[in-house]
Amino acid sequence: MKKLFLLTLLVLSFLHSASFDCKKASTNIEKTICGAPSGAEFLIGLDERLSNKYNMIKEALPENKKNSFISSQRKWLRERNKNCETHYDISNCLMPMYKKRIEFFETKYKNILFDFPSNSELMTICNNFAENPKLFIKEHSFKSKDFDINNDGLNEKVEVTSQGSAGIHVAHCEYTLHNGETVEAMPIGFEWKDYWANGLVHLNINNKSFRLNTFDFNLEEPAYLSYINQSNEEHVVCEFETKKVEIMTPNSDINNSKEICSLVDIKTEITGEPPTNYPSVLGIGKLKRIELAKNSELNSTYFERTYTNSWSLYNNKEESFDYNNDGKEETIIQIEHSSTKGRMCDVIHFDEVVLDKTSSRKILLKIQELDLKDSYPSCYSHSGFFKYKDQIYYEEIKDDKHNVLQIKNNKISTICEGSFESVTSVKNIKDR
Repeated sequence: MKKLFLLTLLVLSFLHSASFDCKKASTNIEKTICGAPSGAEFLIGLDERLSNKYNMIKEALPENKKNSFISSQRKWLRERNKNCETHYDISNCLMPMYKKRIEFFETKYKNILFDFPSNSELMTICNNFAENPKLFIKEHSFKSKDFDINNDGLNEKVEVTSQGSAGIHVAHCEYTLHNGETVEAMPIGFEWKDYWANGLVHLNINNKSFRLNTFDFNLEEPAYLSYINQSNEEHVVCEFETKKVEIMTPNSDINNSKEICSLVDIKTEITGEPPTNYPSVLGIGKLKRIELAKNSELNSTYFERTYTNSWSLYNNKEESFDYNNDGKEETIIQIEHSSTKGRMCDVIHFDEVVLDKTSSRKILLKIQELDLKDSYPSCYSHSGFFKYKDQIYYEEIKDDKHNVLQIKNNKISTICEGSFESVTSVKNIKDR
């Protein structure tokens, strides 16, 4: 049964909030509110919000100010009834009146309704979080499920559930107040922006409760930090942006490694889900890749005889160059795989045309981390060769690394070792 808190005028000498059974709604306004969809942004939600705020203000005001406050609300109710009771579209008549009245309460009685952290405190919290999110979460996360989530001085029991559709999971939080009422925290702020996030964690910061929503379940991509006030409204206080920044480290034991690495390192930043051209985004930069342009005449029978498993192969090309820096050119095949593992799994690997059992071929496969017994090479693998000062180098690009290696004297040497570091910054702080 829907329960609705309506502000109503009684024939008594004072005003109070009554608990209404919507089945007993009598006036056109009451029936319209009871028939509205549930949710904070709809009429029934606005009515509940206004009722909660009215009660909080009335209880907090000193006795010598309560009568004038009640009178002002009585006047507003008369105006509401006069304007909307016989209106041709009651809902559209009520909505702006409720929103304007709520805004008036929140502006004039801000200190009563909201015990928000100060702007300077929010700036400190948000910036400290962005500096080291993992450490901040570890130090400030609640250990118990019972804590004061709405900052009213009383602990609530918090239940977190995960819902979703089309593979997208959205974290929801419901908590039970000390009076038994169950509330679902709904994020508002920044023009009621709709936030979609996966991970959820509650933080105890300066003896105040905050909620952190993240775009991933590992809590490595923070989305926003919110604060739930005593009116059980969740206000977003700051938004975050996380970028993956490439870090390229040269091998100090190799003389020209710094020079090569500076040319390879393009300081690529990847935000959110990798783009469809992810491998090319991390390309060689200022160095020119060796392009295998000649179409290979080797047919599918050749590959079926060569490899243990039948891979899906297409657009195979070949070229001759000294890939192992031994002074002799070898004919190299560029084999493209249309993988069935999923999107963005098409990969390229290289092999020699003369498939003997020499150590050179083994080391070519080894530098690619290629095991011919596997059905397919790893996803997100897109590597190639480039020439620099008469030497051939191999650039290895995968989802979690970007390295430069070289084959010389039948040995693989790492020239540059690339990795990715998540860097979080504050995107927006709500000015209150």
